[in-house]
Amino acid sequence: PEISSAFNSIFNSNETHPNQLAVHLISGEQAEFEERAKWLKELVLERAKIDVTGNFNRMIAEHAFKQGDYQRALTLAQPSIKLYSQFQVPWYELSCLRIVEQSSRQLGLELEPVQLRIDELLAKLESSLQKAPLQAEWQNYRTRIAPE
Repeated sequence: PEISSAFNSIFNSNETHPNQLAVHLISGEQAEFEERAKWLKELVLERAKIDVTGNFNRMIAEHAFKQGDYQRALTLAQPSIKLYSQFQVPWYELSCLRIVEQSSRQLGLELEPVQLRIDELLAKLESSLQKAPLQAEWQNYRTRIAPE
C-alpha cells in the first residue's frame, strides 16, 4: 500500500490530514505537533495497519533543516529514504535525499552517494511528464535539485 493512498482512504473531511500538521512545526508549536502526530500515527496504524512514523520524521527533518539543525535533519531523513523508496513516493524521497546530501555537506561529513538516486528519480519523474503547462517550472526545479 502507498502511504498517501492510506492517508487519503482513512481520513474524511472532518479529520486532520497528516500534512496539515506541518503548520504546527512552522508555528513553533512542537508540543501540539507531537500530540497530534501521536494520535494520527495510532489512528493510521489501527485503520490501515501502516506505521507512518517515517512520514512525521520527514516533516520534522524538513523543519530542522530549514532551522539549520543539520544533525537532527540528517538523523531523521536517512531512514525515511528507504521508506519512501519502498512505498514509491518520489517527491518525499527526493526531499529526504536532498536533506541528507546538504546536511552532510554542512556538517563536514563524507557525503552519502545520493546523487545517483536523485538523478534516477528526476529522470523517472520527467519521463512521466507529458506536455506539461509547467515545463519551465519543472526545469527550474530539476536544475535546483541536480545542477548539471
